Amino acid sequence: MQDPLLAYSFFPDSSSIFLRHVHEVLLSLAFYTVCYQYVAPAVNKMVFGEKYTNIKDDGLKIDFDVHTVSMFQCVVTYISIYPTIFLNLPSDSVYNLGNFADERCSMVTAIAMGYFIWDLYLCVRHYDIYGFQFTLHASATMYVLCLTMRPFAQTWISKFLSFELSTPFVNINWYFMQILKNEKIGKSGVNAQGSKSATMSLLNTFNIVNGICLMVVFFFVRIIGGPIMLLGVLFDVLEGINELPVIHYTMLLSLMIAMETLSVFWFMKMIKVIRKLTNKK
Repeated sequence: MQDPLLAYSFFPDSSSIFLRHVHEVLLSLAFYTVCYQYVAPAVNKMVFGEKYTNIKDDGLKIDFDVHTVSMFQCVVTYISIYPTIFLNLPSDSVYNLGNFADERCSMVTAIAMGYFIWDLYLCVRHYDIYGFQFTLHASATMYVLCLTMRPFAQTWISKFLSFELSTPFVNINWYFMQILKNEKIGKSGVNAQGSKSATMSLLNTFNIVNGICLMVVFFFVRIIGGPIMLLGVLFDVLEGINELPVIHYTMLLSLMIAMETLSVFWFMKMIKVIRKLTNKK
C-alpha cells in the first residue's frame, strides 16, 4: 500500500525503511509535543474550566494534559491503521515476517513511534507519576516499533495498535474520577452540602455507561484479542522459523506475553474497583 507522506521523505531512495520514514517520526513527535505544550492545556481549560485551572497539584495537571494528548493519539491511530488492519502476509512463499515490508505499514509505525518517543520521555521524566508499569509499556512498544522498521512483523503492527480502541474509555473514566474527587461528589450525585446535583447525577450515569463500554472493549480487544494475536504471530513465526533471526521472534513473543500479562493485571484492577464500589452500595 502507498504511503501518502513518502513524497516528503528526506531520504526517498534509501534502502533503510527507518530513513525513508524518519520525517514521519519527527512530524509525529513534533505534533504530540505541540499538543502537550499548547493544545491540551487549552482544550482542558475550555472543557473543564475551573476544575482544571484551579488544580494546585502540578502532577495532576500534567496527567490531565497527558490524557488529552492520548485522546488525540487515538484519533490519529484509528485513521492511520484502518487501511492495513486486515493486511496479511502474501501467499507467495518467498515472504515471511522478516522480509515483508509495506510502505503504508511503515508509515503507521513511524507515526506511532513519534508518539511513543514522546510518551517514553514523559514516563521517564515524571516517573514519580507513571511508575514502572507505564514506563515498561512505553519501552516495550518502542522496541516492537523499532523491530517493525527492520522490517519484522509489519503485517501485525496495525493489529497491535488496535489495542488503543479501549483508550478513550479509559481516559473518560479517568477524567470523571478526577472531577468526582475534586467536587467531593458521593455515589448518589449529592454534593458536600447535601443538595442534589442533577448535572452530576447525569454524569454519574454517563460514567457508568462508559465504564461498561470500557470493560467490554478492553475484554474483547485485549483479553480475548491479545492471545489470538499471539497465536497468529506464533503461526507466522513457525511458517518461516528457519529464515528468521531467533532474537527477533523470541523478543517479540516474550514482549507480547508480557504486555498481555499487563493487560490482565489492569483488567483485574478494574474488576477490583467495581467490586469495591458495589460493596459500598
